[in-house]
Amino acid sequence: MVNCGKGLTPDDFPAEVAGNIALIERGDGTFRLKADNAVAAGAVGVVIYNNTTGAISGTLGSAGVPVPVLGITRADGLLIKNALDGGQEVTGTLRQAVVVSNSYQQEWERNLPAFLLNIESAATYASVVYGNITDKLSGEPLTANLDMAVDLRSRLSNGQFINEPHRTSISASGSYQWYILPSNQPELETPPYTITVSSPGRYSQQVELTVSSYQEAHELNFELQPVSKVLVPPVLSWQPNATIPFKFVTFNRDGEAEFMSNVTVALVKDGAEIVFTEAGFGARFVRKGDNNGEYIVNINTRALGLKEGVYDVIIRFTGAEGELEYPTTITLKAQARQRAS
Repeated sequence: MVNCGKGLTPDDFPAEVAGNIALIERGDGTFRLKADNAVAAGAVGVVIYNNTTGAISGTLGSAGVPVPVLGITRADGLLIKNALDGGQEVTGTLRQAVVVSNSYQQEWERNLPAFLLNIESAATYASVVYGNITDKLSGEPLTANLDMAVDLRSRLSNGQFINEPHRTSISASGSYQWYILPSNQPELETPPYTITVSSPGRYSQQVELTVSSYQEAHELNFELQPVSKVLVPPVLSWQPNATIPFKFVTFNRDGEAEFMSNVTVALVKDGAEIVFTEAGFGARFVRKGDNNGEYIVNINTRALGLKEGVYDVIIRFTGAEGELEYPTTITLKAQARQRAS
């Protein structure tokens, strides 16, 4: 056997594949394209191994491939590939066989990956995890990213086992729904899924979820703790030559107000950024308030040359978990001058 990568172009096929069996990884091209390329390179047989867990379910589209083509699991394919990469000679004989599945669920178990998004019939046959993602303080729905990871244990044809890591992610706006499998081989011990939820300006949250069988339903709701909270209205107005107090508080992961280090506040508009720091002075100074975790920035609009409008605000600081930031917006609005009567 000869390793031919993904078999997408003639350059993937070494000269020694002529008269031998081509080992090809699934992905980025049709089975027929890979088989035709192997035949053109002189291969007398083709073995395509999966790019995810389970066996391959697919066709060549139509008759006309003059050599046998076999699909195998990723685990078995990697076993052969690693042997070839290590300089070992791997030989094999391809025989025609007919595989009959006993049920749709058997095909489901054999052929599908752990994470099921946009797969027909997923809602009928898979398990589902669903829920809401909200801000812990305000209760408002959040736009968040969910990362899911699992290490599935697969049995090789030689009786040994291999752990295959699976990682994927989705974006959610307030709520989510995710179809998953318990394992590609349910008779083995099923490892837990690890789900990590993150949203800008909030501490991430991680949970483990055990899915033991098919058609389970798991509700997981996430309340994410913000790293900071603004203590002033979103619209700030000022009198001529006056300063505008901008107040905020910083939190640790447990939701307790706490002073942090390296605290800065950036006002951003049209690509220009004005930064206030604890080490600053004059109009660019961040000072601690009277309460724990509270900070105040006195925005001198005249000294800083600020105009009316909406500004992006980024509060940055260093806490126990490293560098954190909280994005928000404020609107600056000048009060009209009052005429003397």
